[in-house]
Amino acid sequence: QHYLLETFSIGFYILWFITRNTLPYSDLIRCIDVFLTSLLITSLSLGNNIASKILSHNKLIQISKETMYIFLLHYPIKMIVGILDRKNTLLNLFGEPSFFIKIFLILCGTFCAIKICKKFQKHITRKTNFIFDFLESKNIP
Repeated sequence: QHYLLETFSIGFYILWFITRNTLPYSDLIRCIDVFLTSLLITSLSLGNNIASKILSHNKLIQISKETMYIFLLHYPIKMIVGILDRKNTLLNLFGEPSFFIKIFLILCGTFCAIKICKKFQKHITRKTNFIFDFLESKNIP
């Protein structure tokens, strides 16, 4: 029964997403957006359905634990790759395919930086706990 609601809400949401820009903008479109989004969230939150099984896969759970690092680290790495791209480097020799090389460098750099951060996470946590303990002993909020 939940599968039917989930399938209907996802299918109708995709159909609405494809067709909503063909209609003139109005408050009715916003109301339908809110209704379909709440229907989708409700159907996905009912528990043991297809989306829950996909999202509870061990690899996706591991990636969700690393999203903070991805968020914090990908942009500085993207900026570094951008700086390398602006200078006359080897990336400029490849022309259009250099776009895919840059994406590859950003992804590899981000995931390598995540591995390094996770390796030193315990050491960093001990240092920050020391700072918090010191601040609490001085009654500093």
